[in-house]
Amino acid sequence: MVELNATVLVQIVSFFILLFILKRILFEPLINVIEERRTYISDSEAKIKDKIAKLEESEKNYENQLIEAKKMAQEIINEHISIAEEEKLKILNEVLAETHKDFRRFELELEDYKIKLRNELKEDIEIIAQSVTDKVLTTNLSTKKLI
Repeated sequence: MVELNATVLVQIVSFFILLFILKRILFEPLINVIEERRTYISDSEAKIKDKIAKLEESEKNYENQLIEAKKMAQEIINEHISIAEEEKLKILNEVLAETHKDFRRFELELEDYKIKLRNELKEDIEIIAQSVTDKVLTTNLSTKKLI
């Protein structure tokens, strides 16, 4: 059996004194360092989360701006296409009007040319008819003179 004597009591008291000293010198500073480390890590994690949130927000803003810029560019393109279509129609109408005008002028010139040719042909026919008549009459007179 275990005897309780003064040595055991001194050892127990020495052990508790050692625990008290170790607690003050070693364990409390170590626990403080561990707590500071935990605080630092949790603060760092919070900062990282904030920066990630800001980055995601910036990315969304960038995407929204990009979408808006694409919309504006498409609107400008559509506007220019519309203007070009209107200009094309205007030019086509001008060309069509000019073509009709030229065609009408050509028809009038052709009609004038037909009239001119008809008149020239009429004159030529009259000359030929006069010539034929003269020849027939001359031939008839010559044959009557002979008879």
